[in-house]
Amino acid sequence: MRNPLSRVARSTEPKPTLGQRAAALKVTAARVMRREPVGPAARSDDRSAATAEADPHLVYREPIFAAHAEAGDCRPIDNVADPFSIESKACQHVAWRLWNLLDEVADLPAPRTLDGLGVLAVAQALYLEGTVCADTPEALRQAVLVRAALSVTGAALPPGFMGFGDEPEFREREQAALHRIGRIPAWAMKQARAECPAKPPEVPLSSPVANELRSGTSAAPNLSLVPLESLFALADLYDGGSRHFHIGAFWPKTGDQGPQSGKDLLIEEGDRLSSMFDAIVEEIAQREPADSNEADQQGEWLMRKAIAGGNWEKAAAIAAKTPAAMERAFARSEAASSAKAKRA
Repeated sequence: MRNPLSRVARSTEPKPTLGQRAAALKVTAARVMRREPVGPAARSDDRSAATAEADPHLVYREPIFAAHAEAGDCRPIDNVADPFSIESKACQHVAWRLWNLLDEVADLPAPRTLDGLGVLAVAQALYLEGTVCADTPEALRQAVLVRAALSVTGAALPPGFMGFGDEPEFREREQAALHRIGRIPAWAMKQARAECPAKPPEVPLSSPVANELRSGTSAAPNLSLVPLESLFALADLYDGGSRHFHIGAFWPKTGDQGPQSGKDLLIEEGDRLSSMFDAIVEEIAQREPADSNEADQQGEWLMRKAIAGGNWEKAAAIAAKTPAAMERAFARSEAASSAKAKRA
């Protein structure tokens, strides 16, 4: 039988001795411990450049973190802003910047290093933020892979990441994020103002139109006769109704804007409800609360009106002085009730 190993080529050079092998191992160990490059082609800068070239994902890490932080700052504002306001438009631009970055990372070739895989895992985690629950089996399966990639790579998620959505404490973190102080970056506000047409001057609450609504000289009811508790309920209904009609104007089936357009009818009805809402809030502002509960609701509606109009400074001022103002108003109401009872 032939020996198949007999065809293996043999080197004519002598094999190194055990002493020579030991010396070579010592040199290699010393070089690794000192992190010395093997040669000019293997310098640290060259290795970093080669890694970046192999994994372009790495350059997206910082932009993704920054864009996610801006989006988180905008969420409290976008949650309460009028959908037709410049603030809402600016928040959309902030969200689009984040989504565009995530799309770019997803479109890159498959990563070749753990660092590149970590950036891809972070991007996919932000895609899934707040979307995973028992009713989303596809998102659940994706989250398993993303969590595994994050665990293997050790990649850190942005500090403002609220969770995938299936964590026990997710809802508490989400509510806390929505109720903190928001901020819109200057670049987004500038871009939104450049794209939005100039708005007509806002009609003040003390305008003749609002006065007619309050006094009952128009077709609207006389708001001065409506109890304060009912005004709170009316404000909630008219505010929600105006938003519903304004948003419905975006429905393509309502047609384009024009004299015979359903879109114009929706906008007109939304504007009418908004005017009524303004008059109701003005009436609420002039009332004396009967108790602490009414005082809290009165301050809330005044702040909501200021926020809906994009007047954040006014909203902050109301929030700062509301407790003291409401306490004084409540004291005046109690004194008036006491005096009335004595006269009786």
